[in-house]
Amino acid sequence: MIYSSGLFAQVNLKGQIQDGESGESLIGASVLIVGTTKGTSTDIDGTFELSVDKLPVTLQFSYTGYEQLEQTISD
Repeated sequence: MIYSSGLFAQVNLKGQIQDGESGESLIGASVLIVGTTKGTSTDIDGTFELSVDKLPVTLQFSYTGYEQLEQTISD
């Protein structure tokens, strides 16, 4: 689940990464903006927050033992 809110030229993305079957939060999962070195990791609740310059943006999600996923976020 990802939410976005924009103010001026920055867009703040917030989301939570969970296991698709168990619903368990994934602590320390990586969230990276594709094509950059900018990213973050999830906290103890599996949530993350990341500021981007504009939408659309493609995020790459990865976690040990899981298949890497890319998702494009737009308005």
